[in-house]
Amino acid sequence: MAAAGPVTALLFRIGDVHGAIPIVHVIETLRPLPVTPVDGVSPAVLGLAIIRGARTPVVDVGAILGVTATPTRFVTVRSDAGQAALAVDEVLGLATFDEAALAERPPLVTPEREAFFGSTLQRDRQLFLVLDAARVVGAAGAQE
Repeated sequence: MAAAGPVTALLFRIGDVHGAIPIVHVIETLRPLPVTPVDGVSPAVLGLAIIRGARTPVVDVGAILGVTATPTRFVTVRSDAGQAALAVDEVLGLATFDEAALAERPPLVTPEREAFFGSTLQRDRQLFLVLDAARVVGAAGAQE
């Protein structure tokens, strides 16, 4: 069995929750752009934004976690459809985690919260895999 190695992850904050997503999934971070609501999508999807010329679904990470958020940043990630944007309160920077230790942290999308997405995750399996790789790594102000 191969030893777990280091994983670089982008740290973000939503409300009082800190999350991490492996950098391999991240395209870029940017200021929020205008979002056009779309009927018939999950409550976790705010709508579509045009990012670098592509219609991009914007996922409300606060809704996933059940916390009130005031997004000030988008984190674009790779998905089957090309890309998706995660709306977060703050991007905190990069951190290195042990792969096994990061995998032991609670997932951003728990099985109980999967149903919240409805067919959105069924249509875009890669987005689900990216969100599944994201982890809750602590609470704001907590000592890690």
